[in-house]
Amino acid sequence: MNLAEALASQAFARTGGSRNRQRSAGAVARVFGFVGRGLFVGMMAFLLFGGWINRDEQAWVPDHGLGYALGIVGGTLMLLLLLYPLQKRWRIFGKWLKVSHFFRLHMIFGILGPVLILLHSNFHLGSINGRVALFSMLVVVFSGLVGRYIYRQIHHGLYGSRASFEDFRIESREISQDLSLLLDRDPAVKEHMVELEHQVDSTPESFFPSLLFWTRTRITAAISYQSFKHRLERVLNNESKEKGWDRQQMRDRTREVRWLLGTHKKALIRMLEFRFYERMFSLWHILHLPLFIMMVITGFAHVYAVHVY
Repeated sequence: MNLAEALASQAFARTGGSRNRQRSAGAVARVFGFVGRGLFVGMMAFLLFGGWINRDEQAWVPDHGLGYALGIVGGTLMLLLLLYPLQKRWRIFGKWLKVSHFFRLHMIFGILGPVLILLHSNFHLGSINGRVALFSMLVVVFSGLVGRYIYRQIHHGLYGSRASFEDFRIESREISQDLSLLLDRDPAVKEHMVELEHQVDSTPESFFPSLLFWTRTRITAAISYQSFKHRLERVLNNESKEKGWDRQQMRDRTREVRWLLGTHKKALIRMLEFRFYERMFSLWHILHLPLFIMMVITGFAHVYAVHVY
């Protein structure tokens, strides 16, 4: 099989019917998920905006009536955030309820609870103990948003399974095999690609060295893959002269090679980022739990002070 036939067969294999159907199904699920999240965020934004513009109208007050109820419900939702780690670690509800269901509730309650508490406070700071409880909650919310971002980087989507470094390594090797005919014609590019993969394998363990390593490797990869593209396009030009390709054939082959290179680069970066975000997620766990405990303690202290004094 010559180079033209190999690239054409790779393009056909990567756009087969079954793969297209899988991508279509995944696209539909992503659209529904995006719409659902958009509606929820829009509703939360509407509640916050309505509460903010009416904060001086005294439509409700924190110590009784609707304002009091908002505080109770919001505080209860924040306590219910514990259901997710408890179910994840000890399966307190058995195996018939999936951990992913509790994670969804964790995400919803982690946003709805603070919104209701902000409405409860009427956007006023109030007493000292109320301020401490409020700011503790806001710190936990911010920490949760950071954790949500990191979580997405090491899982297959927000509610998907945990990814693994080997997943991205296999993807990188498969694309290297697709490019093997071209890489055999330019061994220097092939050797450099292997060096980059080995470099990603040696990511430092500690946070700050891994951050510097991540930054340096991203810059190196951007420069290297630009060089790879130019070198492999020269190989294609030589092949074109030998085989007598017309302009359309040359454009198709060039487009396919660029796509393969771009996909290989993404796989390599995902390998690099997975190692980096995996370490960040471990550090985030160490920090987030004490912040949550602090929020619970200050919340109980606020409720006690309100009812006793």
